Amino acid sequence: MGDIYVRRAFRMPEEDFWALHDLLKRHIGGKVYSKKKKQRNGAVNGIISSAIRLSVALRYFAGGLAYDISVMHGISHSSVYVSVWMVVDAVNKTKWHPQLAIVFPKEHSKQFEIAQ
Repeated sequence: MGDIYVRRAFRMPEEDFWALHDLLKRHIGGKVYSKKKKQRNGAVNGIISSAIRLSVALRYFAGGLAYDISVMHGISHSSVYVSVWMVVDAVNKTKWHPQLAIVFPKEHSKQFEIAQ
């Protein structure tokens, strides 16, 4: 895709996307069980990888519409929502990881400096 397009699409550099993927991938890859044989064996376009699920979720969090994202990634619009929740669950499972720790400054001057 190229670093410029990755940065525009995901609002982060490509290296950060793959670093985030490495942190979350073992929690994203869970199977979605379905009674339909087609879905159990993989959809027509194949099973959705953890990188695609993360890509879908990041585009959705950046304000993308589920129908546009589904066309761009070649998945159904309902798979967009499933992917978003898989990523949310993965983040919640790894929220104690040091690289995902969010720390807000307590001093008002530091908060003001960051807001500038």
